[in-house]
Amino acid sequence: MNIQIELISESDLADESFNIVIDGLKPRETYRVEMYLSDYYCINAPMLLAHDVLWKSTATFVSDKNGIIDISQTPSCSGSYEDIATMGLFFNAKPLTNRKKKLPNSLSKIPL
Repeated sequence: MNIQIELISESDLADESFNIVIDGLKPRETYRVEMYLSDYYCINAPMLLAHDVLWKSTATFVSDKNGIIDISQTPSCSGSYEDIATMGLFFNAKPLTNRKKKLPNSLSKIPL
């Protein structure tokens, strides 16, 4: 089996969405996709979360009759999200730890 993962984007901008297509799979089989991110910026992350915390998301898909999972068209059956969401793996990633970033000594003494 020769599996290919293609990232398709109409833009080179970092804040634009892109599609993930996985090809070369067995037709109509269930696959679990796991994504790990490091140095990931999420606007909903706690302010004091360390920048190098590892993030993870998962999704379970059924490949189509041609052995393809097109994340913009194939619904996730379970995992971090369900249904069709082109950026679902990114938008639903969660940090694996809640390790805090280290503050300079002068900032750590400021009452909040």
